[in-house]
Amino acid sequence: AALLALTDHIQGLADLKAVENAALRAERLCEQTTERSRMQDVAAYQVFPTRYEVALRREEVLESRQMLQSRLETLRERLGLHVAGAAAPISLDGTNDVVAVAEAVVRNGVVAFNADDVLRRHPSCLVAAAAVEEAAAALRLVEEQAKDSLELTAGAGWRGESESGVFGDESLTTAENAVLEVGIAWRRPLDRRGPASERAAARAALEAALADAAAVENEVLAALARAQAEYAGASGRLDLASEAIEEARKTLASEEARFNLGEGTSRNVLDAQKDLTTAVRRGIVVARSVVDALVELCHAAGVNPVDLVAGVAPGSAGAEAPKATQGE
Repeated sequence: AALLALTDHIQGLADLKAVENAALRAERLCEQTTERSRMQDVAAYQVFPTRYEVALRREEVLESRQMLQSRLETLRERLGLHVAGAAAPISLDGTNDVVAVAEAVVRNGVVAFNADDVLRRHPSCLVAAAAVEEAAAALRLVEEQAKDSLELTAGAGWRGESESGVFGDESLTTAENAVLEVGIAWRRPLDRRGPASERAAARAALEAALADAAAVENEVLAALARAQAEYAGASGRLDLASEAIEEARKTLASEEARFNLGEGTSRNVLDAQKDLTTAVRRGIVVARSVVDALVELCHAAGVNPVDLVAGVAPGSAGAEAPKATQGE
């Protein structure tokens, strides 16, 4: 839960950066259009949509900052930092770019887990196996208690009597007064229905524990299969999202060139800017889904995702540099 809150937070950081960049692009276009309108290079009506876009983007920046603060408080809650004081800091070492993290994870290769290994180490399976062992031990105890028992007892002592007819210590040392007792006791429960019902109940409890263990294994394997499918799907979408960002950037560059040549309008540039912003924010969502899917996959496999990605995070040894698309 803490890792999912962390990915939510770094997604918010990336989304805020994308919206701020969109606002800067709209402001630059507004300034450029206003100046060209003053010089009567373009019609005055082309200024109005740029002003609208600037106001809209600034509102989105404030909304993103508000959402980022809310996500930060959720992360503090998951980490238990609220009890440490409202000023408890959160340090994000390394990159805070969720897209760079996702690309590094995908470049590291396919993440797959063996089903048998998962069943042997998954906490839910271990708990179910312990319940089966407990039920089996209870059945063995009931069966043992229901069996007949044969006991052998032995004892040694001395018996003596004084001249007055009462026992006295002076005669206890004679060999004739030695006593040896041996006994054999055989016990058998008279109530045969009670032990039988107890055995039946213990067997039923064992069968129930076995059924629960089988159900847990089925749930674990189903969750693992779903998580693997979600991770594979999210990883495949990441390249397509990056391709869409690159194409949107090319479209914006061409529309800006057309506008500078007087062949296009500010509305064309604004539409291209919005397309780029949409593509970038969509790429951030896809990247977050990759990281979340990896966390869920590790959780389903019963392993620590921190250990899995320790060597593939951006900035670690052997990790490649992020693609140029992260500038947005």
